[in-house]
Amino acid sequence: MKIMKIGIPKEVMNNEVRVPVSPAGVEALVKVGHTLVMESGAGLGRGFADEEYLAAKAQLVSTAAEVWKNAEMVMKVRKPQPSEQGYFHEDLVVRYQARGIS
Repeated sequence: MKIMKIGIPKEVMNNEVRVPVSPAGVEALVKVGHTLVMESGAGLGRGFADEEYLAAKAQLVSTAAEVWKNAEMVMKVRKPQPSEQGYFHEDLVVRYQARGIS
């Protein structure tokens, strides 16, 4: 398994409040060696406070640009929107699934 720096930005699609990973999910990913960088407030729409993600060992940053810039893989609920395409960089992996944490 390749250890990765995983980014979780806030969803930008209208009315999308889900998040692709819960604090427990972050904890599990960190436990096997991954680093998670999250945009502050990414989990608020589903009731997950930044403090819960910090306790799970996520690194919080203030902007989506910081998440995208520092990640090898970005996890999202929705596919990247046109406003996010400027963040793409070489060797970036983007994973999205419409389920997310409901």
